[in-house]
Amino acid sequence: MALLAVGCLPGCDKLLGIGDPKPADQGDARSDDGGPTIDSSPPCVTAAAFKPEESFAIGATGTALVVAQLDRMPGRDVAIAVGDGVQIMSGNAAGTFSRGMKITTTTTAADGLVSDDFDIDGDADLVVWDEGGATMTAIRQNSTVTPSTYLAEQPLTGPFAGIQGTLVGFIDGALVPDLVVKDAAGAVAYTARLGTPGTFGREPSLIPGVGGGEALVALGQLDGQGGTDAAFVAVGGDVKIAANAPAFSMAATVASEARDRCVGFGKLDEDAAIDMIVGTAAGGVIYRGGAGGFSKVSDNIASVSGPTVQVIDVNSDGKDDLVLANRIVYQCAPAAAGGPGVFSQFEDLDATGPALMADITGDGKPDLLRIAGTELKVRVQQ
Repeated sequence: MALLAVGCLPGCDKLLGIGDPKPADQGDARSDDGGPTIDSSPPCVTAAAFKPEESFAIGATGTALVVAQLDRMPGRDVAIAVGDGVQIMSGNAAGTFSRGMKITTTTTAADGLVSDDFDIDGDADLVVWDEGGATMTAIRQNSTVTPSTYLAEQPLTGPFAGIQGTLVGFIDGALVPDLVVKDAAGAVAYTARLGTPGTFGREPSLIPGVGGGEALVALGQLDGQGGTDAAFVAVGGDVKIAANAPAFSMAATVASEARDRCVGFGKLDEDAAIDMIVGTAAGGVIYRGGAGGFSKVSDNIASVSGPTVQVIDVNSDGKDDLVLANRIVYQCAPAAAGGPGVFSQFEDLDATGPALMADITGDGKPDLLRIAGTELKVRVQQ
């Protein structure tokens, strides 16, 4: 079982006990859950409380996962890329999963995947791709039967050269989910074709200013100016944003020194603008958004490290927190009114392998999911 330990950065001065349930003979009498209590010192907010981690057999080695309604039955499900296809793990809204249908792919290997309702029929669909390869395909859910099946693969028109990743967003204003695909040649938008469900039109030009060595890390309304924007991290650590209005502009550098793909966007202060967190060698750096740009906050957040970050309100207090590969970092109230949030409270966690937080029980609280080889591991938030 993964151990959830609590740490605190300078400035914390109170004790908080957080338990990670284990069998009674491994615990101590002081713990309400029969497991050890780890005392440390956060402070500023109430941390999320998770149930013990549960494991569910995938049946193959998983490489990526998404959460969506995938079988037209009650409960959110998990789709896991397993190389020769996609394994659906059917959920029951209580955090328990069983192995459902496997979608075997024939036109492409399934190393990565995204999900959305690409044909606007009310049911989630999939797009999968061959990591490092040259093929990508859409797989639509058949909404005429329950439990649902999946229709024939619909390959996207290339050319592709060494696919690196794909994100979903609304690019052309048509209110149908579109894609940005990143490969070794650069990044290009694929817009959904309204008249032909589940198919996409490739834009004629690559997004300007984006090279083959740059990673796609975010797609959404990022700069407060309307339209969908795309964010990338260059090999040297520069963070670039290509604004979309609706054609993507030349990607412009807005931050530097990023490590890996540790860049995220969300509400990191008290105003309404979207802010940015950048993980650097010295820790996390906040860039406050506003007026179409980002302003760097000088202090570093020492607990922010690792290859990726997800920005999400973990403990339902109305403030976005940071989910890293090895810890959750909570946002506390600004030190001074109008300033950026304080990120001094953190919880270490064992989350090796592809991981994300998403609400799988429908209670509005995000739960922790990760892949560990051939197992899906889930910790439901209490």
